[in-house]
Amino acid sequence: MRRPSLSADTWLYFPQAEPAITRAYEAKNFDPSLAPAGETVVCIENTAPAGDAELRRNDTEVAADYIGRLAATGLFAPGEVDHREVHRVDKAYPLYLVGYEENLERIWAGLRAVRNLIPLGRQGLF
Repeated sequence: MRRPSLSADTWLYFPQAEPAITRAYEAKNFDPSLAPAGETVVCIENTAPAGDAELRRNDTEVAADYIGRLAATGLFAPGEVDHREVHRVDKAYPLYLVGYEENLERIWAGLRAVRNLIPLGRQGLF
């Protein structure tokens, strides 16, 4: 993005219905080496269940739509974006089902038996 920064925050969460995205992540605020000088990199994230129509859209349409959604917040103008990529990650977030605690405890019991294992992040804790 052709601007030095989008926000002072690394993660921007959008819990409301609009702009219909989960969060935006400005990598440069975490580590300045993750973007060229005078520019920034922003990742827009959203989730959708398997089989959702959202997952069948083409990358060009998804990129334009999500840039428009985030731009509608007033954080930037769509014309400031000079590069777009769409990455789809299957099963990126854990899905908790009723009664998951029992199964999770069995998994943790097995993992605790492995010396020097340190599970990290949301997947590690799931």
